[in-house]
Amino acid sequence: MGLLFTNTKKARTVLLNGATRKGERLVPPASYELVLRAAYPNESAKTKATGRFVAVYPLIKEIALAGTFRTKATKPVAQQLPPLSLAGAADAVIAISSEACGNFVWCLAQNTKCYKQWEKLHLENLKGSIRILNHLNNEWKETSARLAPLDDLKKTLQALSSKHHNGLESVQGDAILESQLKAADHVCKALLRNTSRLPSCTKAVPTLAAIGCLGYGFYLISPSVNPWNWDGKLLFSKTHSFI
Repeated sequence: MGLLFTNTKKARTVLLNGATRKGERLVPPASYELVLRAAYPNESAKTKATGRFVAVYPLIKEIALAGTFRTKATKPVAQQLPPLSLAGAADAVIAISSEACGNFVWCLAQNTKCYKQWEKLHLENLKGSIRILNHLNNEWKETSARLAPLDDLKKTLQALSSKHHNGLESVQGDAILESQLKAADHVCKALLRNTSRLPSCTKAVPTLAAIGCLGYGFYLISPSVNPWNWDGKLLFSKTHSFI
């Protein structure tokens, strides 16, 4: 532990090599969560030791999440982190909330079972879940790339939206809960629109294919006539009409 605080670079190599031993994590999710909160406490709770935790936090995080993408090393961690990340996302400390949102996306990327886990935990952790939804929406370009393909995300968003509708029907005089459900559903719908959008280049393919077929059709009707004029545009004339 002394090496960790005195020589982080040297400690990194040693600790990463032993990040997982016999299926046990050197830094389990619960311990990582404690370091996160020690590094970013409330302003009034900061001590002389806070700076030291801030310095080692990136390394602790790296060790806690170490492992090859979607393997036995990372999948169990991904399933243990969501409850902690949902709670962290709801934290008043911005740094903790931001880290928790990023960690939650990491979990989804590592293990698709985390989507179902999210569905079960959503209503019990609505504040944190809304922040994660907003994080996905605000950082869509990056997060969508990490979570691609987006089929599982889309199914979960639809499931969450269904929970919102059912919840709104059963809300009785709880203005705060009603507001949270509406806010969550608003972001869900925005994300669902994002998942349904095709890249512009993908949309262009059918159009280009249709133009190509049209040009070839002209050629079949009259091979002696070039359906493309000198500047590359199709010649639409009465002589070569499909009518």
